[in-house]
Amino acid sequence: MSTNTNDPLQDHVFLPHERSTVQRTLARHEAHPNNALVHRLQQNYGPDGVVLFAAGRAGQGFGSAIGVSGGLVLIASRAQGAGAVVGYALLALGIAFAALGFYRYIQAGLAGKRFRNGRQFLRRP
Repeated sequence: MSTNTNDPLQDHVFLPHERSTVQRTLARHEAHPNNALVHRLQQNYGPDGVVLFAAGRAGQGFGSAIGVSGGLVLIASRAQGAGAVVGYALLALGIAFAALGFYRYIQAGLAGKRFRNGRQFLRRP
């Protein structure tokens, strides 16, 4: 749970790609505070949940990009030799980043439950 209400980034440890995505997401949310999606995200997840949700999205995207590039390297090397080692390593790294992103989604859901404190999850009208 957030201890510093001024900067939710200070309460979590993020990888560099997560931190930059979270900062861009928070800036976009501040620029468009009356957007229905932003408003619903903030009501359902709170400040910590929104930050963790953005970090999860970064991990999923980064992991997917690395995994796809690993698959392309495997195809190009015909799964033989040093290219196969690099391809499998990139695939494993992509899976690890995607798993971290999935874990951030779980953290965001738990932060949202704590924030709502028994209140119903708001759905689209």
